[in-house]
Amino acid sequence: MYQRVLVTLDNFNQEEALLPYVEDLSRHYSAKVEFLHIEEEALMLGWDEVIDLPAYHKAREQIKKKGESYLTALQDKLADKGIEVNTRIVYGSALKSILGTVEETNADLIVMTKDALNKYSQEHHGNILASLLQRTNRPLLMVQ
Repeated sequence: MYQRVLVTLDNFNQEEALLPYVEDLSRHYSAKVEFLHIEEEALMLGWDEVIDLPAYHKAREQIKKKGESYLTALQDKLADKGIEVNTRIVYGSALKSILGTVEETNADLIVMTKDALNKYSQEHHGNILASLLQRTNRPLLMVQ
């Protein structure tokens, strides 16, 4: 039924809630797993705003490295259990990132936590759950 499961991971402690479900789904359906980490959109300044660009770029690079090492550790954890996992970090809006990744990977199921949903909803001032359900025909598994 499910050949590819897309798992959004945007807090660095979500795996405790999600991994048992992802492992069970992957084993039961022999599904491949795609971990997706979404980073906020690129820097946008107001017309009179000034920042320290080198410090900004250094901070962004540290965030990127933290995300990459987090995803690699999770990938290794599941690979040790015989589960095929791909990882990706995407920059931009949550809704576009999720929908784009679903199409690119041909994911059959989207898995995310309620915490991620709350983060996205606050971040984009909209209801991402309703938007996801309206714009995709893939099932969505929400984990508390």
